[in-house]
Amino acid sequence: MSHEDRSRKELFTDPDEIVAFAQAYYATEFPNGERRGCPPADALRKAACSGTLPDAQLRAHLFNCSECFRSFRSARISHSPRTVAGETRRRVLRGAFVGLFTSRFALIRAGAVCLALLVVTAAVFVWRSGKGPVDVAMNNQPQERAAPAVQVAPPPATDPAVTNQPASSAPQAAGTRMTQNAQSQRTKRIARVARAAPGLRVIRINLQEENLLRDADEVGGKPRLINLAPRRQRLRLRLPEGSAGGRYAVSVVDAFGKPVITTSAHSDGRTLTVDLDLRGLMAKRYRLCVARRGEAPDCYLVNVNDQTQRAVK
Repeated sequence: MSHEDRSRKELFTDPDEIVAFAQAYYATEFPNGERRGCPPADALRKAACSGTLPDAQLRAHLFNCSECFRSFRSARISHSPRTVAGETRRRVLRGAFVGLFTSRFALIRAGAVCLALLVVTAAVFVWRSGKGPVDVAMNNQPQERAAPAVQVAPPPATDPAVTNQPASSAPQAAGTRMTQNAQSQRTKRIARVARAAPGLRVIRINLQEENLLRDADEVGGKPRLINLAPRRQRLRLRLPEGSAGGRYAVSVVDAFGKPVITTSAHSDGRTLTVDLDLRGLMAKRYRLCVARRGEAPDCYLVNVNDQTQRAVK
């Protein structure tokens, strides 16, 4: 059974695949480079951050304009529930702090403070009372009678080179050997990593929204593609504005929405670096889907071909 037949048989068996395919479809298949009928950017961002569903008119436009759909999705991701959760946490902490100074807890608070002061005072008193007699007893002990002087023969002459050698030379030598061993082990680890992944080509791709829109150098109004060669390579992705840090999943999805390659990596919210092995893929179009854990993916058109071409910089 060919790969295409298996893909048709397993199409949309997972609800997450349905969501990913639908979002990738509306984000790429309805280009509107002239921005006909598009609402202002501020109004679109306000609707995305309002926390309510868009009205019927805006919803119909989003499903017919890939540019506005991507802008709406980016604004929704930037205005994630983390902001609301952080504000709620600050409000709870502020309420708890103010509650400590209300009259309801005044008596309990005063009793706790007094008890703490009493415990500290008692501990200091016991420590000082236990230390005093010991000091007195030591000071009142009779002094021992001085021992008579004993003539000690001078030590035998030694080699000046040995005599002048510092006493700390042995610990220093041991520390030097430990440092050299650690450096040697670190060098071996770096060499093993270099042998495990030799000569990966680094492809830099800018996923910011304005770099994926149509511009003057495009022909026929077609959306721009990310061109990749069918080989092992390292993708260094520049994430869209407002992206959060965390664990990201990167998938190469075929035309039926079936992931053929999946990997993950940690990002600081600005760049994401992943290694992909595209050697087993046929030369055709795919979608590169990037998603933070727990969020819907953003998908971009990818063209895998045998000729090395310039990727989206």
